[in-house]
Amino acid sequence: MSRIKYIALSLLFIISAILISCAAQPKLTPSEQEMLEDEIMQMLQRKQEEQNNSAYLMQVKLKTPDLKKKFRLEVYFTNDSVSFYSPGFLGKGSFKGIVYGDSLRFYLPSDKAYYRGLWYDLTEPDLNRWRDVFELAIDILAGDFIPEKSDSLIPRAYDMDFVDDTRGIRGRSSVWDYIFAADFDDFDNAVYGWAKDMLVVNFEMRYYDPDDFPYFKLHRTEIDYSNYLQSRNNPEIENFESEIRFEFIEQRYNIDIPPEKFELEIPASAERIEGLILK
Repeated sequence: MSRIKYIALSLLFIISAILISCAAQPKLTPSEQEMLEDEIMQMLQRKQEEQNNSAYLMQVKLKTPDLKKKFRLEVYFTNDSVSFYSPGFLGKGSFKGIVYGDSLRFYLPSDKAYYRGLWYDLTEPDLNRWRDVFELAIDILAGDFIPEKSDSLIPRAYDMDFVDDTRGIRGRSSVWDYIFAADFDDFDNAVYGWAKDMLVVNFEMRYYDPDDFPYFKLHRTEIDYSNYLQSRNNPEIENFESEIRFEFIEQRYNIDIPPEKFELEIPASAERIEGLILK
């Protein structure tokens, strides 16, 4: 088996492995499936409506052929703003940033340097290609697990073949195929497959209580990517795989978040930079 074909099959194996624990259970009748879909979708909608803010402490691990980093990250969500802080990243010491829409303010105290601009222009190479992935993660951490549906679908770059008899809810938005692997007394995973490329996002849950907000908490999130589709037709492109993992250490919802978490003072002496180089 060729290396390229192996990468493609391994990514699909990841999807199946995520869901296989649910697949061994007896298949639901049509009426039971409808009841399950109603329960899970109503619960997700309630979570979105009731979640006013959230705060997370997580361990982040980045792994690519050229970059391996691990760092802690605090993230706060309220209204349309996202604030984040880390004691160290990319060898730059601590940093703090605030995102509002596509705008980012980012400060490196140890370097007395700051960035102000579009969030996807912060790094070189830029992150514009990954806007769908970034926006999905932001929506989910803010409480919205259901991708917005559209009358028009982006053509799928590959077939997202979920396990057929997995209990749960399947759906398709403009850019995401997804399944919520669930039963009447459990909610295990929310798995999303990107329409534009071979990328899978898996949100693994810690527990499930359908009657009590926040209804469930996150255990870990994994984003797995393969450049199989690019290298398949262009042998000059080197095979590439990457993984981003978020391990949730602590998470809280609908709390009093101190206003200073969304304040960022940049000294007049700080130097404005064009961005950071990922290496």
